[in-house]
Amino acid sequence: MASLVTALLVAWYLLYVIAAAFARDLMRYRLAGNVNVALVFGVLQFASTFFLAWRYSRYSRRVLDPLRARVAADSEEER
Repeated sequence: MASLVTALLVAWYLLYVIAAAFARDLMRYRLAGNVNVALVFGVLQFASTFFLAWRYSRYSRRVLDPLRARVAADSEEER
């Protein structure tokens, strides 16, 4: 699952970079006032990055922290 999410995030980022480099007319297209497609893509890049970091933080607290505590306890018992 993590590999899939990583691949999707990298693809999303590359889509933004490629569109900025080669689809300038698309990126220049105004959606409303001074808001164009490039601005919306950029904001969505930040939003998706923060969302993924938040989800990983939850996963880490819920799944990885108990595993770390178990490994630490096991290593203390062996001493």
